[in-house]
Amino acid sequence: MTRTDGAIPQKVRELIPIGVTLTTQCAYCLASHTGAVQLGVARRSWLKSYTFGSKMRAGAAVAHGMLGNKLFQNASQAAVAAA
Repeated sequence: MTRTDGAIPQKVRELIPIGVTLTTQCAYCLASHTGAVQLGVARRSWLKSYTFGSKMRAGAAVAHGMLGNKLFQNASQAAVAAA
């Protein structure tokens, strides 16, 4: 059942998961939210939701890169200390 009330408009409630499908890479989720078109979502808004998802995925890559850098620094310091 789809909600029709609430502070977040129904169109936006469909666009958010469309962007999230980019991070989860779930084709079934993407297909299940194509109802946004019937709600009058414009193509530009649809494509912007992909931009949001891309940024979320890229953000995770940056965060993991920073962690990887910290782990490398710790391992390097440990190797120098052990030498």
